[in-house]
Amino acid sequence: MNHKKATFARRRLRIILRSVLSLHGSPEAIALGIAIGSIVAFLPVIGFQLILAVLLSTLFNANRLAAVIPPWITNPATIIPVFTFTHRLGTMFWRKHVPNTNVLGFLKNAAQNLRDFDLPGLQARFHESLELGADVFVPMFIGGLIVGGLCAAVAYPVSLQMVREYRKQRHIHRARRTRSLHEKMNINQ
Repeated sequence: MNHKKATFARRRLRIILRSVLSLHGSPEAIALGIAIGSIVAFLPVIGFQLILAVLLSTLFNANRLAAVIPPWITNPATIIPVFTFTHRLGTMFWRKHVPNTNVLGFLKNAAQNLRDFDLPGLQARFHESLELGADVFVPMFIGGLIVGGLCAAVAYPVSLQMVREYRKQRHIHRARRTRSLHEKMNINQ
């Protein structure tokens, strides 16, 4: 990656991070929203991840905006490696015989349909997923819960600390600015 692209990516990430850290709500609610979104991001519910993140964050009184950010981890560029990994992980815990299905081909087709925003193609993938059924999606769901749970276990304390530190620094900065303004006003009088 060249220097300009790397700088742009860092700047973009900093803007997103600052936006998340400055969301309204308690630090705990924001951190819980990020944790919920982290779990949902790895579940094989493509097309329903954001809805599920909002529903779960509402149910657990978490920040809904914070919950809808992590599911963007699984996008058309990452869907194949993420769900292939979660499927393989899930098969370690789901001992039922899994027939020789073309999971990778299914995921490639689904990613292409998402990239092209091909609604009839997505509908065909949905029907295909029903045919693949529990043999594929139960292991993928189990693997997604494991990976998402691990990510959430890390995301909650890290994001909680980051939000608290950001607010503390912002409070200190505002207090200094207010004090400086008062001093300038007293000097001018």
